[in-house]
Amino acid sequence: MTENIHYWVIRTHKENAAFINEELHKGCLRQGWGSFPEQNLEVISDCIQNKQALRDNQRECWRGNRKLLATEGISKSDIILLPNLPKIGLWLAARVEDDKYEFHIDPTFQDYGHIRHVKIVGSSAIDPRNSKVSAALRSTMACSSRMWNIDYYKEDVDLLVTALESGEDLSLASYESQRLKSIYDELVVNVKSLFVKNFAGKEIEPVIQKVLAQVYGVPIERIENKKGRADLGADLICRIP
Repeated sequence: MTENIHYWVIRTHKENAAFINEELHKGCLRQGWGSFPEQNLEVISDCIQNKQALRDNQRECWRGNRKLLATEGISKSDIILLPNLPKIGLWLAARVEDDKYEFHIDPTFQDYGHIRHVKIVGSSAIDPRNSKVSAALRSTMACSSRMWNIDYYKEDVDLLVTALESGEDLSLASYESQRLKSIYDELVVNVKSLFVKNFAGKEIEPVIQKVLAQVYGVPIERIENKKGRADLGADLICRIP
């Protein structure tokens, strides 16, 4: 990921998720509040630059959707998370293909005129309960805005993008026990690395003795050094009452 990439959430109309999802697979991200020609964001932008008065429906549209213009926010290569797609409860991730904005009102719904060209990342939807999804990302989805920037969670989103692009299936929920195991496994690796980095050879055992005494709440005398022959076997034995 380059430094110029930005990260967004766009909340589409979940009542018509099937239509929005179908358009996404054609490479078009459609957004609502686009029912009238004067709601074209480029038209509104021109009005603002020329200091012309806006209609009420233009002001409402601009307030929620203006970042769909590359000059206002979302640009080529940005990553967008789309909650409640392909169905309620799941997310999709998409990458913006270019800086072009189009406005074409859908004739069936008479809405969703705002269009950005995107490509869905990977082939899997994202279950927010999957272990690859951070608590921070789940929390930000509580925001009720139509779209908002999540650059602060860049690393969290990059983790999802990398997993999706490598073919991982993120559409399955991870149970709490699985998420705890993932945390435990990562802790073990990190703690081992820190010990090796800061202590050499025989320096490690006295330190581990102290750690075990703290963890199990026993006097340090109960942590016995029992080195086996030829440096084999258990080095430390913790006697817990």
